[in-house]
Amino acid sequence: MWHKPTYSFRDIPRAMKLAFSAKKIWVGMLGMMLATFFYGVFTYLALIVSGAYFNEIWRIWHFIPIPVGESFNTPGTVLFIFGIIGGIIILLYTQLAIGKITFEQLKGNEFYEINAAISYALKRGSPLIFSPFTILFIIALFLIGGTILGLIARIPIVGKIIFVLFTPLSFFASLFIIYMFFGIIVTLFFAPAVLSSQDADTFDVLFESFSILNEQIHRSIFYEVILAIITFTGVSIFIWAEGKAIWIMEKVFGLNIALGNQFSNMEKIALYYFPQSPLFARIESWLSLLRVDSIIYNVPEMVHVPKEIYFTGVIFAVFLYLAFFMALAYAYSIISVGHLFSYLAIAKHKDGIDYLKEEEVEVITPEKEQKGESQENRD
Repeated sequence: MWHKPTYSFRDIPRAMKLAFSAKKIWVGMLGMMLATFFYGVFTYLALIVSGAYFNEIWRIWHFIPIPVGESFNTPGTVLFIFGIIGGIIILLYTQLAIGKITFEQLKGNEFYEINAAISYALKRGSPLIFSPFTILFIIALFLIGGTILGLIARIPIVGKIIFVLFTPLSFFASLFIIYMFFGIIVTLFFAPAVLSSQDADTFDVLFESFSILNEQIHRSIFYEVILAIITFTGVSIFIWAEGKAIWIMEKVFGLNIALGNQFSNMEKIALYYFPQSPLFARIESWLSLLRVDSIIYNVPEMVHVPKEIYFTGVIFAVFLYLAFFMALAYAYSIISVGHLFSYLAIAKHKDGIDYLKEEEVEVITPEKEQKGESQENRD
């Protein structure tokens, strides 16, 4: 097993290498596209319910609406939040599948199949949903209790006395709510790793999450900082490589003996179908550093070209979207592998458990069986 971890921070940088896998990137792409589709449908519905027109939404954002600063009415807000939560759940299942592939790889099973990982995630992934919602349910109970205490406080004289008596308890209950919110964060970070490395249920996930929060929060934060640096470095290199690949395509297909200016028009049509958002302005310097700003730019209006060039440009847009999701999938694959490494190291330090160690199975020979029967007769 040449991938055997060291169960320390030195494992985290290895996530960039192990994440660069066709299987993991493909699973990541499937999860990313499905999560984006779910989010996009409900965000479109949220905007339409809130009074926006479909054509207006399509003109600005196309396939992926990013409503920064947009106002929603109450039903629209509910739909928008539901779309975000649904997308997060899909990504958690995706992380579980990637983690399972990585865990089997670390155990020496290099040929663990994608279908098996997805099937495992679908069968064993229910704690990904129930664990954070269990914590939210507990928080809701405390908030309901606080609301009831507030109603009691409105009773003249007696209510104020009861409120004052329960003030210290309310303070500690509020601190507990903050503690539970941190528990949700830890659960979202480590639940896929817990489930991919052992046969766990909702209680096991909650127990491990709060055990990390109470005993290993310093180590987990340190690992997350390293993982953030590794993820940023890895995805930057990946985007730079994709940008250079598109640049080569521009130079080759843009020759006069090839497509010439037609390729530039195809590229503009493809970029027209990408969403616009003020958030993209914040990463312009990063894209400029990676030398991809010249090939990824905003095209506000559709280019008028012949039909065959238009349809070719639409197909090229699909290709660019796939390249975009491939970069996101690689970044998410690094995060998934890194969280598995983090949990394996934390479990080793916290409980002394090596989840990669094969359980020793005692082989019962006829001699041992006969010896056991003789021992039972003597007893």
